[in-house]
Amino acid sequence: MKLLKIVGSLLVLMLICISHVQCTSSDIGANLPTLTTDSVVYINPTTVVVGGLLIKAENSVLERGVCYGTSPNPAKTGIKRAINSSNRVFLDTLTGLQPNEKYYVQAYASNSAGFVYSAQVEFLTREAIVSFSFDDGDMEQTNILDSMGVRGTVGFVTTWNWNRDLFKMHLIENEGWEIASHSVSHLKSPETEYKDSKDYLVAQGFKVDGFIYPGGGANDQQVSWASKYYSWARDVVTYNPGYSAYRNLYNLPPFNLYRLKGAQTYNHSLAEFKKIVDSVDKDKGWLIWMIHVNQISNEDLTALIKYIKGKNVDILPIRDAIKHYKEMNVI
Repeated sequence: MKLLKIVGSLLVLMLICISHVQCTSSDIGANLPTLTTDSVVYINPTTVVVGGLLIKAENSVLERGVCYGTSPNPAKTGIKRAINSSNRVFLDTLTGLQPNEKYYVQAYASNSAGFVYSAQVEFLTREAIVSFSFDDGDMEQTNILDSMGVRGTVGFVTTWNWNRDLFKMHLIENEGWEIASHSVSHLKSPETEYKDSKDYLVAQGFKVDGFIYPGGGANDQQVSWASKYYSWARDVVTYNPGYSAYRNLYNLPPFNLYRLKGAQTYNHSLAEFKKIVDSVDKDKGWLIWMIHVNQISNEDLTALIKYIKGKNVDILPIRDAIKHYKEMNVI
């Protein structure tokens, strides 16, 4: 969970309570309180904790709280919630928010001199995301995703000649695909497997942010090497049918960017794939499908993408998903 900093006068945003009335513009007067908003913390897709700090108040504070809503300037347009607290730091929780929605928040305080409002904070409620990650330089099915307006991530083993079609690699990167490293020779050690593979791909003109651990099951030393050269690294997880197992297949905040889970796609039916999508959509998590050559048929892959899109779940390359979550302050 990440704190969202803001500059301005006033406060916090976490609300245990109280009134739900329309916010109106602030009064101006001498000796008003001075406040700062400090944090927006995600609890689940429809719940956030907001908080602030009362820096100075020459006169007794009569009321403190927040205004929030889905339109800018919530002090005028949003819902006003007073917080029943006498502390300089006052915190509460906003619940019942709409998923995948931008919200605006302003904290406020009042004393005998009038009301004062903080600068506006904005945040996005979390949504489910699916990413497709192709290992071993597999580009055989990228045309299926392309034809459906979807892009993914492909990891390359840089000494395997059969998977280094540089022309096609540049072509798909220019179309929005992400190129990742999958080591030099499909080994998790030594450190040169991480450094040299990236150096090679960068020398060929590719932008490389991520690493895919060969074979899965990266240990702490390998995670340390990945974090030295990359912005993210993806591992692999296997599973058995059932909802509790499904939750182990995808990523939920707080994300560990160097132990991202990749769910295998072989030996399971399309019906099972759909159940996994239903589960990640319910939890508003991040599912990364790990695909090897011929692990999923063209027909099932096409049907799976249609199903995901039919649920209005975004499909993004890993790098773009990380960018999205950073913009939401989830990372």
